Amino acid sequence: MKPRAARWFLAASALLAVAPAAAQVAPDDAGAAVDAAAPQPEADTAREAARAHFQRGVGYIEAERWADAITELRAAQEIRVTASVMYNLGLAYRAVGRNRDAMGAFREFTRLSGAATNPEIAARVDAYMTELGAGLGRMVLEVEPPSARVMMDGAAARANESVEVDPGRHVVIAEAEGFASETRTVEVARGASTRVVLRMVPAVLSSRVTVRAEPSGATVRIDGQTVGFGTVEETVRAGTHSLDVSAPGYAPLRRSFEALAGQNQTIRATLNSNRGVAESPWFWIGVSAVAAGAGVAAWFLLQDLAPPYQGTLGTVTDAVHVGGWR
Repeated sequence: MKPRAARWFLAASALLAVAPAAAQVAPDDAGAAVDAAAPQPEADTAREAARAHFQRGVGYIEAERWADAITELRAAQEIRVTASVMYNLGLAYRAVGRNRDAMGAFREFTRLSGAATNPEIAARVDAYMTELGAGLGRMVLEVEPPSARVMMDGAAARANESVEVDPGRHVVIAEAEGFASETRTVEVARGASTRVVLRMVPAVLSSRVTVRAEPSGATVRIDGQTVGFGTVEETVRAGTHSLDVSAPGYAPLRRSFEALAGQNQTIRATLNSNRGVAESPWFWIGVSAVAAGAGVAAWFLLQDLAPPYQGTLGTVTDAVHVGGWR
């Protein structure tokens, strides 16, 4: 048992001691309570495969091999979703800082277990969810046109709704027929709500600008909107736009640029250390307009981010394993 982690391993006997009635039942795939001791007609090859994934996942939780635990428990989930799978998956997600996924797993556990939940585990899940909620941020995506397809971190996202996200950087992509695609890298702080506005530009009116900023973790804003960090590619309407680049320890800089329809433009700018505006001019290494489709060389160095939110409850690996599979 590692001294840095509080480890509570709950065997079936402990569950019975706390809540005998609850320990005898668990929801099946349809959410109905069944007698755990009764023979199950679903005990086929797929069910046994799910059980094996589940047991390996619990073993990895006990060994604090979180990535391996997530892989095995996700495999079990794909075959058969049970309260036990979702509870342990919530533990693993929480341990690696995937707070949003942990919240989803614990919510599904609560839905599946219903009135049969062991009171001690139910109280612990409530505490986890309160803690996890404090460690999340929120993002609101405003996208035009409304018909646009929106992805966030590779998964479909809903526009014009406030959604929970883990703190850190997220990549949002919007696509719509007849419009230039938009890609936006957004950083969300813990406990903060971030509004992301994507006004897609008709392809015939669009201009592509690539900003290469140093230091490479510098924040890049176009027309007051944060569009990314370091090297950024952005689609804008033809016309005049403002460009701001900033980074901790450096003097912030502002410049306007002209965008022409159907043209790509590359802007390179280097920030000087914070010695005052008079000593920190723009260093335009090169501004070039090239034909659409030209290659872009880029470099990117992520700036240091805050560590995952660990909350106040510590790392608790209280996997339900003996008799925990239903």
